[in-house]
Order: sequence, then C-alpha cells, then structure tokens
Amino acid sequence: MLGKDKKARFREVVGTCVSMGVTVDGKDPKQVIKDIDGGAYRGIF
Repeated sequence: MLGKDKKARFREVVGTCVSMGVTVDGKDPKQVIKDIDGGAYRGIF
C-alpha cells in the first residue's frame, strides 16, 4: 500500500475492486470513490 493516510489506502483498495469487478457495500466501486471524495465515509477516516 502506497497511500500516505487511511483515506488514500482505502481508495487504493476500492480502485482494485474496480479492476476486479467487485462491488463495495453493494455499489459500483467508481461510485464509492466519488462518495469518498465527497465525504460520505468521513466517519471511517
């Protein structure tokens, strides 16, 4: 993992899900990345 913080590392994992075709929380991983950037998962980080 190359991310400098927890949020960046989470984005790395979700990006891998995009490549593998895996859903995250029942959503498309690309949407989850947008949600992360928008602050939807702020409580986790």
